[in-house]
Amino acid sequence: MCIRDRLLADLGVEPLNDPSLPVLPAAWSWTQVQEVGQVDLGRQRSPKYHSGDNMKPYLRVANVFDDRIDTSDVMEMHFEPEPFEPSRLLVCDILLNEGQTPELLGRPAMYRGEPPEVAFTNSLLRFRAGPGIEPDWALVVFRHHMHSGRFTRESRITTNIAHLSAARFKPVEFPVPPIEEQRRIVEELDRLSSVMAAGERAGRWGAGRLPASRGAGASGVCKMHGVWCRFCCRGRGSGVCRRCCCGAGWNVTAGWCAEVARGAGPGGSGGCQNSHWRWATHSPFQTIGQVGWIIAS
Repeated sequence: MCIRDRLLADLGVEPLNDPSLPVLPAAWSWTQVQEVGQVDLGRQRSPKYHSGDNMKPYLRVANVFDDRIDTSDVMEMHFEPEPFEPSRLLVCDILLNEGQTPELLGRPAMYRGEPPEVAFTNSLLRFRAGPGIEPDWALVVFRHHMHSGRFTRESRITTNIAHLSAARFKPVEFPVPPIEEQRRIVEELDRLSSVMAAGERAGRWGAGRLPASRGAGASGVCKMHGVWCRFCCRGRGSGVCRRCCCGAGWNVTAGWCAEVARGAGPGGSGGCQNSHWRWATHSPFQTIGQVGWIIAS
């Protein structure tokens, strides 16, 4: 039995054999969302729940952003004690927008305990990770599916609002690495996110704050993030700054963190030769920012 088959057998997970999906590292395997966790819808809102003697807070679409839950406007509804439990959130549950504009469909965030004793409505899907799946890894996958438009392909649109039903969400493909790799990738993503946040606070991507290691190129408004800064590769007509082009500074987007190689920037021999990053046009995990660079060893 190969490594990936043994991994899925240990988890009690059925593999997904779809030749159209990207090739995974040797120890990874494709399966479906429904094989690696529990998917539920929340409680439907109704005027009869607007008051009562057992009011509980609940989260709705307006609270769930990309990797962030906004608790500044949390509403309440009445729950009888028993009906509350199925809708009650546990720490590390992941909420996804069931109804949204197409490009934001499935927007996910993890519940991390605030507010306490909280439920969710049926405008959200809840994913509760099963054995062998790190909730943070599931969040990485779902953020990819949202940003890449994968969830949009499963949508049904009514009155300009796209819907991702539980029935269509459950069979969506889900990559399963060994648990150690899940944790390592999540840790690296967290590190890169912290570096980027620190850089943004320090310089707000201003040209004067960018590292000078690439030389002084032409300046202008970067077409990737709309801020005035220095273009990469002495402004070879790309209109893209050094931060977005070759990872100089703080813009690093993690993709397939397991299978990577050193190589040139997207300009090839005429562009910015960068031995630490390569263009990941195939990468499904453009999860930090919108630029397709992946980590090289």
